[in-house]
Amino acid sequence: MTAVEYYNLKVIDLMKQREQGKIDAINFRNELDQVFVRVKEMFKEQMIDANNRGWKVAREGIFEPAEQYYNETFKSER
Repeated sequence: MTAVEYYNLKVIDLMKQREQGKIDAINFRNELDQVFVRVKEMFKEQMIDANNRGWKVAREGIFEPAEQYYNETFKSER
């Protein structure tokens, strides 16, 4: 499962829980924050795996290792 697929499933689940009154707005937001952190980690793992397989990411016409791309693009915390 990709990070994007995981995020989509988790957000849908959280929205259903919120609509059914199983979680309040504060818990919804906290859970969503946790999902976001996990998705960033999953994406990093996927980028590192791609790098280990020899894949490169093209940005502005320059090919660079996937891990370097991830660190430069997503390193900042939310």
